[in-house]
Amino acid sequence: MIFTEKKVNSVIAIMAIAFSILMVITVIPTTIVRKTRGLISTHFFPSLISIAIGVFGVVLLVGTIRNKEDKVLFKIETSEFKSVLSVVGVTVGFVIAVMKIGFLLGAAIATGFYLYVFNERRKWMYVIFIIVLPLVIYLFFESIMGLRLPKGSLFS
Repeated sequence: MIFTEKKVNSVIAIMAIAFSILMVITVIPTTIVRKTRGLISTHFFPSLISIAIGVFGVVLLVGTIRNKEDKVLFKIETSEFKSVLSVVGVTVGFVIAVMKIGFLLGAAIATGFYLYVFNERRKWMYVIFIIVLPLVIYLFFESIMGLRLPKGSLFS
């Protein structure tokens, strides 16, 4: 797959615009409690930053459309592209798993998939990383940092 400057800039611009719209319309109003102190509410700075991202996205998209020149930035072989998509897929799956089954179990499953995607074939590495890595991260955040990691909706 060939990635040109116009293609990459267009995708980044559209993602920035979509992110901005999503944040301003749904995320900020539903997740941030509106409190007003003086003239500025708690929605002001998150909204300002989200709108700025959207404006920069529009500027990038307009500049990309106006630009007549297009050059190849890089090429990715099909097998490499599948690896990238696999990592993105495992990451999305991990986020969903954390919401449903919690961090500890979700991280263990995601770690196993990451090892598989990166072609790790030594079985003992699976055992060590699937058990030890999520446990160390969990203990670090729970004990040392004093932060609670998600337990998931199935176990709440």
